[in-house]
Amino acid sequence: MAKKCRGEKVMPTFEASFKDFQKLVGVKLPRNKEKLWKKLVLVKSEVEELDLKNDIIKFEPADSNRPDMWHVEGLARALKGAMGIELGIPKYEIIASKDEILVDKNVKKIRPFIACAVIKGITFTDFLIKQLMQLQLKVDGSYGRKRAKSSIGIYNYEMIKFPVKYKAVGREEVKFVPLGFLEEMTPQQIFELHPKGIEFGRILEKNNKVPLLIDSDKKILSLPPIINSNDVGKITSDTKSVLVEVTGTNKETVLGSLSIVVSALADRGGKVYNLKIKEGKKKIITPNIEPKTITISKKSIEKRIGMKWSDNELKELLLRARFDISKITTDEIIVKIPFYRLDIMHEFDVIEDLAVMYGFENIPSQPLNISTQGGLTDSSIYINKIRDLVVGMEYQEVMNYYRFDKEALFNSNCIEIENPMSSSMNILRNELMPVLLKWMSKNTHNSYPQKIFEVGKVFIKNKDEVLENNHLSLICSHLSADFTEIKQVAQWILKSLGIKYELKAKDYYQYIPGRSASIIVNEKEIGHFGELHPKIILENNMENPIIGLEIKI
Repeated sequence: MAKKCRGEKVMPTFEASFKDFQKLVGVKLPRNKEKLWKKLVLVKSEVEELDLKNDIIKFEPADSNRPDMWHVEGLARALKGAMGIELGIPKYEIIASKDEILVDKNVKKIRPFIACAVIKGITFTDFLIKQLMQLQLKVDGSYGRKRAKSSIGIYNYEMIKFPVKYKAVGREEVKFVPLGFLEEMTPQQIFELHPKGIEFGRILEKNNKVPLLIDSDKKILSLPPIINSNDVGKITSDTKSVLVEVTGTNKETVLGSLSIVVSALADRGGKVYNLKIKEGKKKIITPNIEPKTITISKKSIEKRIGMKWSDNELKELLLRARFDISKITTDEIIVKIPFYRLDIMHEFDVIEDLAVMYGFENIPSQPLNISTQGGLTDSSIYINKIRDLVVGMEYQEVMNYYRFDKEALFNSNCIEIENPMSSSMNILRNELMPVLLKWMSKNTHNSYPQKIFEVGKVFIKNKDEVLENNHLSLICSHLSADFTEIKQVAQWILKSLGIKYELKAKDYYQYIPGRSASIIVNEKEIGHFGELHPKIILENNMENPIIGLEIKI
């Protein structure tokens, strides 16, 4: 069974200065929350808070797949296009440099990928440093999967002597002063004593050696993805130039994270310099800002949006969405995609942006032409019968998302989502009871008894297959809730459905030992019920006894 612990929730919501945002956009913006909201709809974002007195604006991007808009620079960049202030792909310049990163082959099995850029000519005020750290946190937490797939490091460029080596060392082999500390520590001591080492050390726990960035003067830059050094890895208001480094286990994610930071600092007026990444005879140069191309079918646009635009109209909409056009023919459009648009996977993604720029409210509605008659399946009829039975016992039905938090499950054998929108929705649920407990934990202010149930899909991992099953689960909480009560509920449901069953005493992770049972039908276990263990109740911030049941339908 899974060992439960509490995880950090990472959301793309971020805070900025309204004056700074307005300056980046380049025009006066509405000072009214509702009016500003209407502008931001063009870039799929919302205004969570607008405090003009304290110059604070909080944004909540509605599109969790757009990490390029999880920061004020990217949001301003997109809004300038949508408002027609600046059209097409932004013009960035990359200046060639002789600086090199030398990658040792011994790091390949630990954290193999690295990408870098140097940014010069920026005044790092306390405000800008705060914005940069906020961006780093959002990208590392969500897009970088809590630093596992990628993590960003930022260093004082003037203090570094190139070439810089990226290599693996033993956990007790070197010492350096980590950021925020005053004494030298080995990597192993950092894992045990430093807050970031304790939080992220799990990423490297399977390796005897750990990655390290060290310059030609033997100065240690960082222990990726854990912590920077306290000198080279510390950005202050005196810093004029920075080295931006991203390491990780996924090449595309590493390059994508670098592109987000580079474009943000370039929008601040920074001059971008590239670096050579050398691994033996292999060499790549980063960052790469060359746009990718994608071909869009005009018929596909018409089919999916219902609009037939002229070439000039299509060109205007694409330019406002910050794309460029290579070619327009009778049947298709070849579109250039900016390097920071990590979400573009298919022509549908570009077509969606066309619809957003045009305005969904401006697309004429059409009646549905359905030639078939609807009806309930046998499965739906059966499930509705179960619902009626449970409602008859005064339980209230709830409906929850299929996505859930792995750390809150009782059974950790589940389907994980590769790029979740948040850490609290990182898997497809494989059971319903933990979901109901989370729901009830948010309603402790309501009167007792509380009785809730859900009938819904769960997703079971079966070797290389994903099986979709329907489950019924219910929980009840009040001062005298006990095993006898939940046993009577289980028996009533099974008898009302005409099911021949057998009950057997059995212990489960979530129940008090000796206070639970399994439900057997045709010699197979189809469910269980019992009194929930006090530790489960406390972990969900509740106090009253809780009884529960879960049955496979």
